Amino acid sequence: MATSLIDLQNSFVRFHDQEFITDNDCGIVVDTCLPICEAGDLKMQFKVTSNDYATSTNLLSAFQVRRLTSSGLTTITTVGKSIQTISTNNYIIFLQFDISSLLNGLNDGDCFQLQFNFLKDEPPAYLSITSITCFKYCVDKCFTSRITYTNNEDAFGFIYPDAENRRNAIRLPMYATSPAFDIEQQTYVRSNGERTKVFARLAKKYKFVTDFLPEEIHQKLVVALNHDNVLIATSTNYQLECTFENEYNQDFPSIMQGMNVWPADFQVYETPFNEINNNCG
Repeated sequence: MATSLIDLQNSFVRFHDQEFITDNDCGIVVDTCLPICEAGDLKMQFKVTSNDYATSTNLLSAFQVRRLTSSGLTTITTVGKSIQTISTNNYIIFLQFDISSLLNGLNDGDCFQLQFNFLKDEPPAYLSITSITCFKYCVDKCFTSRITYTNNEDAFGFIYPDAENRRNAIRLPMYATSPAFDIEQQTYVRSNGERTKVFARLAKKYKFVTDFLPEEIHQKLVVALNHDNVLIATSTNYQLECTFENEYNQDFPSIMQGMNVWPADFQVYETPFNEINNNCG
């Protein structure tokens, strides 16, 4: 068995190829690196199978995170790491980069990938694997939002032993617009024509618009939105707790040519948004 890393199907960060029907080399092909403005924009989990280490603690202590850029490799320090055993020789590792050195030394526009190493006694790494997913450091948060999501139980291939401390997070090129209200109300009309408000209940919703994204990112965004607990931080750092309830509308190109990216929009309801007027007693 040795040691191997297994991508979670719906993780935004992947180390192995995944096939999507719209991935092609015909027509217009756009490579996308995910924006990252703060180290806290990235929280993730992945699976490891290994019989090389006596305990999960030994496995975690042998784990190293590095950043790969065009100028070389840099070891990332102060990464929040935890591990859970899911069965014999099978583990889930959780990473949080909030206070890490993930972005130290980068300039605006620099792209990088993650490299995970599992050391055996001494370097070189016993297992070394570099992410297919790339990131682009962006000083300007405009037209981006960070989505943080977790679930009350295991779902969508993710493990959630402790929803509060096992969150996933990613920054995506999308922004909020079109705030609107759903209004549910009832009015009583008296015999003299006087109108009395019986009750009114308001719900507030926002529309989010994405940039041109590949099928993979659209799919994983829909999965993220369908979690129990979703928090979207806008470019102004407004923290929007929300629930996704309506359709995810994809704007496929109508022209007859191969294209592997397209925009989309979706609506979320702010929650809690407790605006109620009840005169029923």
